[in-house]
Amino acid sequence: MREPQLDGLRAIALLSVFYSHFWQESSNLGHLGVRFFFVLSGFLITNILLNVKGHDNHTAGITVFFARRAARIWPPYFLTLGFCWLAAGPLRLPMMQESLPWHALFLSNIWYATHGSEPWALGHLWTLAVEEQFYLIWPFVILALPSRHFLKLCGALVSCTVLYRVCAFALGKVDEANALPFDSIDALAGRCRFLVPVCRRVERSAMAPLVVSTGRFGWIYHANRF
Repeated sequence: MREPQLDGLRAIALLSVFYSHFWQESSNLGHLGVRFFFVLSGFLITNILLNVKGHDNHTAGITVFFARRAARIWPPYFLTLGFCWLAAGPLRLPMMQESLPWHALFLSNIWYATHGSEPWALGHLWTLAVEEQFYLIWPFVILALPSRHFLKLCGALVSCTVLYRVCAFALGKVDEANALPFDSIDALAGRCRFLVPVCRRVERSAMAPLVVSTGRFGWIYHANRF
């Protein structure tokens, strides 16, 4: 499901990440951009899954969901990893070579949480790993959970994420904790508690694109003030 009104927001998030990586590494814009992507992805995926839940044939719906995700992500992803595998030997990049199995299993975030920031060239893959891990669990949660408990679950996830961050800060493990999926659950799933009901109420309005975009930007800003 593509919403054209979000393209501008995606561009802002992308430019924020580029700015943080290549111009001002001390800027928080990159982190904000990543969380922004997570909020957009979580909202769109949850909306798709709620539509699947509304149909009788859940098996067919979830199969199509996974097939579409794989078709969009896997070809360029594994092509990139293949290029890195070919280049790692001649360029003498042992850390890249050693980390490739982790990336291939979409465990990049676990690698960087346990091994540090190398290889830097593949560092951006940790966000994709978090999303893939989210895709493995969230669809089954949505389909299995009674609809009346959905908003309660999302609210609980936001609370648990805050507690997780407090514990990480107290233990001095903020950077390591940041790479794990638990740190992004509020952006990926928790914000749907607020976004899905609001957006469904305004989606038929002529002002829907503006309302939806403004609301999402406000929530991602709020989520990263912690």
